[in-house]
Amino acid sequence: IAIAGLLPAYSNAKSDRLAEVRKLKAIVLDESVKVDIRAAALSILGLEYNYSSATPEVFAEVYSGAPFDTYLVKNDPEQSQFNMERASYEMFPSTVAAIAAAQAAAEAFFSAPNLSEQQRAQYIAHAEDFLKKADAALLHDADDNYAYADSSRFRTYREYRAGVVGRLAIAKGEPYREQYQREYEDYFTIMASKNREISPTVRLQYARILMKDNQTDAAREQLGLIVQAINAHKDQAEMPFLRYLYNERAARPNGVLINDVKKLAEISPEFKATMLKAVDLAQ
Repeated sequence: IAIAGLLPAYSNAKSDRLAEVRKLKAIVLDESVKVDIRAAALSILGLEYNYSSATPEVFAEVYSGAPFDTYLVKNDPEQSQFNMERASYEMFPSTVAAIAAAQAAAEAFFSAPNLSEQQRAQYIAHAEDFLKKADAALLHDADDNYAYADSSRFRTYREYRAGVVGRLAIAKGEPYREQYQREYEDYFTIMASKNREISPTVRLQYARILMKDNQTDAAREQLGLIVQAINAHKDQAEMPFLRYLYNERAARPNGVLINDVKKLAEISPEFKATMLKAVDLAQ
């Protein structure tokens, strides 16, 4: 489902992102708009904080006002996003909403702070449930649109699916552990076939999973590719990936993500030097 006039993912223009958030919220609230469009707008809204490179003002705007404030878990982007993506799916089931909900649930049990064991188990179950829903919905989408495999929605599905399977591999082991590296490599192959760049954020996510699975050499390889991408960027101060890490470090200096980045830095001197310079990782 296309919504005209939206920004590219991971834009750094904060004022434009805030305007887009307000546009999406207006669509969600407009009952004259078809329900599938409203649900798609709600799902995209749940991703806007990530697209903004974890900008606090965007997070505040996404979850302000009814009913959006009902999805908010204070100081917890991961759980908040899951609540919004689940609401989108409940409004109108779709592959995009299901895989986004699975991704958000997986990131919650993987990175959210201060989860009880019961909460963690619930998010693992949510991730598995929505992954199954997304896989089932994908079959319907593919039947309805022969070109679906060439679409950006399919690439997003494969990206998120790899991340969900990878996180579940760490949380549960098999059958996910034997699958996740193939999921990522298949996604990388799809992107290469379309001459699309792979986001360093995806590579970092993969490296974190590999590290937790004691696949140190494979993790180091992903870190080297991240460094290459950073060095190739003309203006590192405006690179979305680095702004994302900088904002995360500012908001949650002892959070799971930043602690994982510090651990990764210890297995790659090249990555460590880059992180120290780019996001002041030492603080």
